[in-house]
This record gives sequence, structure tokens and C-alpha cells, in this order.
Amino acid sequence: MNSRVLISEKGIGLNVGIYRLLLKQCYSTKDVNKIDDVDADETPKYLDYKTPEEQEALLKKRNKSNLRPQDRNRIMGVKPYTESMLWIHDTVRFKQRTVGRYGIDSLDVPVGSIWPTKEEIDDKIDYENTGYPLSVQERWKLIEQRHKEAEEKIQKREMEIAKNMSMVDKWQKDLTDKINKKEREMLAAKERKERLVEEVRRQFGFKIDPRDERFKQMIEMKEKEDKKLKKAAKKEERSKKIMAQLMEQSKSVTTKKEEQPKSSEKQQQNE
Repeated sequence: MNSRVLISEKGIGLNVGIYRLLLKQCYSTKDVNKIDDVDADETPKYLDYKTPEEQEALLKKRNKSNLRPQDRNRIMGVKPYTESMLWIHDTVRFKQRTVGRYGIDSLDVPVGSIWPTKEEIDDKIDYENTGYPLSVQERWKLIEQRHKEAEEKIQKREMEIAKNMSMVDKWQKDLTDKINKKEREMLAAKERKERLVEEVRRQFGFKIDPRDERFKQMIEMKEKEDKKLKKAAKKEERSKKIMAQLMEQSKSVTTKKEEQPKSSEKQQQNE
């Protein structure tokens, strides 16, 4: 009895599950056959049944850019003008540019009409030979040479800068020494001036005004005497240097004379 009850309960459970699945399939709210707006064709099917005038008017209404036809054609990658609007549109140069930009189909004339003639090609070759006489390889060599010269110039300049930077300390020292020397000379001149003034005052035996003519004359005399003494000291120093050089030369001559007989004696012994 218990087994029958269990079997019946299992059967009821299976029937309920199948019933629920059937309900989901029969009462689904999703529309499988619905067409999405994105999948719809942008061009309506009935456009083929309209006349060319009606199609043009319809396309004009659909154009919401408010651009001029030639501008819109340029954006769309189409030839701007379907017919010549200016005299330049009939020139060979304009048609060549049109073919290069929009393709051969954009031409309203045979393609051979825009091809350059033999005379034009010869003129172009002569112009290139005159304006650009060097070949591509020669131009590359010239460019490489210029780059090499520029690099050498930069390297030379960098070496000069490095050399100058290494001499900065020496130059600073030389400048400091020069300034100190100038200051010492100025201080010595000032002390000499004061010493001369003091000597002149001692000679007069009383205080005298530096603006007095006698004082000025005496100062000039003292300065001349100092200059003579300095000149004599320089002359004496110069004479001493000359004498030292002469002594060195005489010593070198005597040593050479002493070496000559020795060398002659050696030669005689060797013989």
C-alpha cells in the first residue's frame, strides 16, 4: 500500500511539471516574428515604382544637412558638379585632378584626352633636368654630407665648450689675481703719494696747503726722482738678466770646446 501511494505521488509530480512547461510555451509574451527597426531597409521598397522626378523630390526632402549639392557630393566622395559651371572645369588640369580624386567614372570625356602630350612630357623632363640636375642617389649623398658636416660642427662646438668649461677655474683665478694686483698697485700708489706728501712737508718744516704751487712743484720733483729710481732699478735688473744669459752661453761654449778634444782623442784611439 505504501509503495502504491509513493508511485501515485511521483506520477502526480511529473504531470504537474509537464503542465507548467506547456503553459510557458503556450502563453509566452515574446513576439518571435517581430521585425526590429534596425533591421529594416533604409530604402523603401516602393521607391522603384516612383518616377525620376518624384524620386529626386523625395531624396531632396530626406536631405536634412542643408548643404549645397556640390558640398554634399564632396563629403559623399562624389564628383561635385555634374556639368561645367566655370571655365576652369573644362581645363585639362581640372579634369586630371578630378580623375585622381574621384576615379575614371567621374569623367565626361575620354580618358586619353587628359593624358599629357609628347611635347608636354619633353618640357617637363627639361624642366626637371634644369631645376633638379642631380639624381636621387646624388641628392641622398649630398644630404648625408650636409648632415655629416652639421654633426662635425656640433661635435667641434661641444669640444670647445668642454675645453672652455675646464678652463673656467683657471680664468676665475687669473681674474682674481688681476683684480688683487690692481688693488695692490692702487694701494701702493696711494701710499707712495702719502709718503711724498709727508716728505715735502718735512722739507718745508711746516704744514703747507696741498693746493700751494710750491707744494705741487715739490711733488712733481719727487715723482720724477721716483721714476728715475724705478727706471734705474729696471735697467739694473735687465743688465743682470743679460749678464746671466751671457754667463750661461759662455759656459755652454766652454763645455763644447772641452768635449771636442775628447771626441777627437777617442777617434784616434779607435783608428
